[in-house]
Amino acid sequence: MVKVIFISHLLTYFYCSPWSLLSRVDSDIYGVQEPLRTRREILSIYEKYADSVLGKYGHGKPSIRSTIKPLLHLFHSEENAGLWRRTIDETVRDAVNCSEVLSRSLPVLPDHVLDSPPPLPVTTDDSMPAVLSRLPNVPSFLQRSCESQSVEASSEPLLDLVLCA
Repeated sequence: MVKVIFISHLLTYFYCSPWSLLSRVDSDIYGVQEPLRTRREILSIYEKYADSVLGKYGHGKPSIRSTIKPLLHLFHSEENAGLWRRTIDETVRDAVNCSEVLSRSLPVLPDHVLDSPPPLPVTTDDSMPAVLSRLPNVPSFLQRSCESQSVEASSEPLLDLVLCA
C-alpha cells in the first residue's frame, strides 16, 4: 500500500511539474549525456526547428498553432504561465512564423523562470522521506487523518499519508 501511495504522489508531482520530468528524458531514458539546458535555450532551438517545418507538407501544414502547441505547458505552475499561454493565443492569429510568436510572448515571463536550471532528479539512492519532502503538499481537501494514530496535519502531509497507510 505504501508503494502505491508513493508512486501515485510521484506521478502527481511529475504531472504538476513537467519541467522536472522532461528536462532529463534524453539522459535518463536514452543515455544521451548532454548538458542540461534552460527553457530559454530549448525555446531557441525549437524556434529554429518549428520555422523550418512550417508549410513543409503544403500550405498551412503544419500550421503555426500546431507547431507551438507542444510548448504550451512548458511553464506549467510557473509565474505568469497563464498570461504566456493567452499571449501566445493572441499572437498566433496574426504571426508570420513561430519566431515571431515566441519573440512577442516570451517577455511576459520573468527571467528567473526562463533561465532556471532543471530541478534535481529523483534517484534510486534517495530514501522515501527525502523524495517525499520534495513533492508538493497534498491539498487540504485530500488530507485525511489516521484512525489508528493521532496524526495532525503537518508541514509534510505526504509523509503523513505514507506513514498512515
